[in-house]
Amino acid sequence: MDMVNDITKALVEIYSVEGVADRLSVTVNTIYRWLRGKSRPRPKQEDLLRKLYDEHRESNNQINQ
Repeated sequence: MDMVNDITKALVEIYSVEGVADRLSVTVNTIYRWLRGKSRPRPKQEDLLRKLYDEHRESNNQINQ
């Protein structure tokens, strides 16, 4: 499975489609296209996706410690 797609799905579950779109400065339709595999994030958006995901994981790890 595609890691970027998995990260996008996880972030949508956490923040909603609108929330992810806002955080990445893209449209909601763009997020839906990524989720359906119709397009892929540009390198800048992919980096932001990964950073957002890592930040969420780090904050959860700190809470759980």
